[in-house]
Amino acid sequence: PKAPASISLFKLGEKCCDVVATFGGGCAEPETLSNSLEIDQRAKLDHCREHLKFAGDTVTIWTFSPTSKKQAKGFAALKSYFVSKQRVGLAES
Repeated sequence: PKAPASISLFKLGEKCCDVVATFGGGCAEPETLSNSLEIDQRAKLDHCREHLKFAGDTVTIWTFSPTSKKQAKGFAALKSYFVSKQRVGLAES
């Protein structure tokens, strides 16, 4: 699957950083990602695993990395938040 060259990530309406998306698994023919994603849901890891089992092949998992060193600070803060809370960020596209 293809993704835009750069995606702006937002959390609670505030821009966190610009990232590059890489296909991580799941549905191999997902809908096209937009140039911006709002992380509007959070879930504990175990809860997320249950949903993945239920959703099956309809889910696509993307991994993100910062587009540049300049974007790395915002990305690191976002990542630290999710790791400290043992959660994942969810965005519906």
